[in-house]
Amino acid sequence: MDVTSFVLVALSLLCLLNLVLVLRIGARLRAADHVRYEREHDGEPLPLGSAAPQFNAMTLAGQGITGQRLAGRPVLYLLLSPSCDHCRDVLPLLGDLTPLAGRAGTQVVVVVDVGPVRARDWLALVRDEDGVNVTVPVLAAPATRTTMVVDFNPPGLMPYFCLVDAAGRIAARGPVGGPDWQTQLASWQEPVGAHDGR
Repeated sequence: MDVTSFVLVALSLLCLLNLVLVLRIGARLRAADHVRYEREHDGEPLPLGSAAPQFNAMTLAGQGITGQRLAGRPVLYLLLSPSCDHCRDVLPLLGDLTPLAGRAGTQVVVVVDVGPVRARDWLALVRDEDGVNVTVPVLAAPATRTTMVVDFNPPGLMPYFCLVDAAGRIAARGPVGGPDWQTQLASWQEPVGAHDGR
């Protein structure tokens, strides 16, 4: 290999390295923007027993969906963001969470704070890199189109959950992994009829 070829290869590698660094910096800045977004929406959690907010969101296919479509049964909304590393750690839990919730008659729905294309890309990345295939319904709720994430998660914490009962009332909510989350999981693990005197 002559000197000119060597220099061209070295410059090409340097350009590729710079591109990778720029992309990583961009991802970090997006994550920092997300943290800023969360702090700007630092509110009190929804009161237990209050009516769940109405919402408009999109399916991963880009079709509109409203809260009325999911009304009439308990729904656990799991609010996640691709810019939140801990959110990605939650997705493997769906394999155990979904049947546990299902035995209690509760539908699990993942809600992401990005549009359908970015949500599909993120889920594909998680499938390819982590081996986790998300099979529960996923709603895309970007802040540019809907206030769903802020309405269900006023504190702006991620990952977050909000359980809406069959009557459309807030039954539980809080950060995933926190005390309210642990209490909810424990209630689903109790045998049926454990509180009715049998």
